[in-house]
Amino acid sequence: MVKKKDHELQGTLEFPERLSISNYCIWKAGKPIYRLHHEALSAVQFNPGYGSGRFNPIKATGTLYGAGDFGTAAMETLFHDVGSPSEGLPFDYEGLNQKVYSVIEPVTDLVLVELSARTLRRWGFTKSQVIDSTADKYPFTQRLAAKIHNQHFEAQGLQWSSKQDDGIAVMLFEDRVNKNSLSVIIESKSVSESESAMEDIETIIDDLAMVPINIGGGDPDD
Repeated sequence: MVKKKDHELQGTLEFPERLSISNYCIWKAGKPIYRLHHEALSAVQFNPGYGSGRFNPIKATGTLYGAGDFGTAAMETLFHDVGSPSEGLPFDYEGLNQKVYSVIEPVTDLVLVELSARTLRRWGFTKSQVIDSTADKYPFTQRLAAKIHNQHFEAQGLQWSSKQDDGIAVMLFEDRVNKNSLSVIIESKSVSESESAMEDIETIIDDLAMVPINIGGGDPDD
C-alpha cells in the first residue's frame, strides 16, 4: 500500500470526486492584469496548452498568466527560480533579452476559482502542496487545473496568492475568455528599454540582495 507521503513524493495526490467551492471570485472589469512574456507573443495571445506552467491544464486549453501588479508579474517570471536564501545569488541581465511586458484589462468581469488556503483545505490539500510546490510537482498541479477546468464550466481561470511575492497571480483559460473581451493598455513593451520596468526590477534585485551580472549599456527610455 502506498502511503500518502509517498503519493506526495510521486506527484500523485488523490483528488476528491468533486472539487466543490463556496463562491467564485471576480476579477472586476477594468482591473489591470500585468504580463511579462516573450516578445513573440502579443499582449492577449495565450500560451499553447502544452506549456509547462504550474497550472497548464494538460493540453485542455491555452493559458495566459498574469498578476495584479508589475512586481508580482516579475517575481512570477524573471525571479521564479531564484533560490532561498537569495542573498549573493546572481541576476543575469541577459535574461531580459526578448522579454516584454504588457498590461491588459478585461472589458467584463472575469469569473475565477480562487485557490485560497481554505479552498485547498476543503479539497484535502495544503498551500505548500499546490501553490508553494516545486516544479517536479507540476504534473499534480496541472491535473488539478484540468479537473477545475472540466468541473467548473463558469470558471474563466484561477487566482492565487503568489508563491514568489505578496501579490495576486492569475491564469486564464483560453477557451473561456474571448480575446475581444481583453483590452490592451500596454502592448509588448521591451522590459530592458522601459525606465519604470527596470526601476522595479532593480528594486527587486536590491530587496533580494542579489548580484546583477551582464548589465548592458545604454540608458533606459520609458
